[in-house]
Amino acid sequence: MAHPAALELDAGTHALCICGNSSNGAFCDGSHAGTGLTPHMLKLDAATTIYGCSCGSSNTKPFCDGSHAR
Repeated sequence: MAHPAALELDAGTHALCICGNSSNGAFCDGSHAGTGLTPHMLKLDAATTIYGCSCGSSNTKPFCDGSHAR
């Protein structure tokens, strides 16, 4: 069973992959080109830990919503 990926992110803007094709893990590398998808832009005012979907079933991609447990 897949588990959420804990990502420790610094303050700033991060482009998170939602297409699942990035060779840069949870971060966008432009692989979505031509798919009609765009990365999720996450702006953080302070460093924080987020939990990203690694099972591909989340309805709140790129974030984990617990779908892996169902």
